[in-house]
Amino acid sequence: MAKAAHDMGQVKAWIKEMYGNRAIAAAALCAKYAKHAEENLKSKQAVGQGQGYYWTNQTSMAIDRVKGYWFLDGKISGVTLYAGERSGSVGWGLAHTMEYGKWLELARNGQNAALEPNVRAMVAWFLDDLRKIYAD
Repeated sequence: MAKAAHDMGQVKAWIKEMYGNRAIAAAALCAKYAKHAEENLKSKQAVGQGQGYYWTNQTSMAIDRVKGYWFLDGKISGVTLYAGERSGSVGWGLAHTMEYGKWLELARNGQNAALEPNVRAMVAWFLDDLRKIYAD
């Protein structure tokens, strides 16, 4: 059987292109899930004052300032973090941008937690879609 001759430069270029295309697809997938999780949470938690699904709204500031984010290779939602941080990783999540947001999640043993349950509900679908990108 004859050995296939490949130019190593070409092989490296193919690998780089394949990884780049998959990384772009993974980043787009993370952006999609981050947006969907944010929209899903905001649709459940009523905007305005009064009792919402997760907590009682004193104002609508907390729910208005919940943001979906994604990260890929040291960048969160496209903004560079520290060089090498999270290198090779990909993912998404939800964040409170209000100072008291952590208390909404943690108070009363997480009774009013909103972010984690919404992310957790979507993880299996996300991992399934991510496996399809990196398959073969």
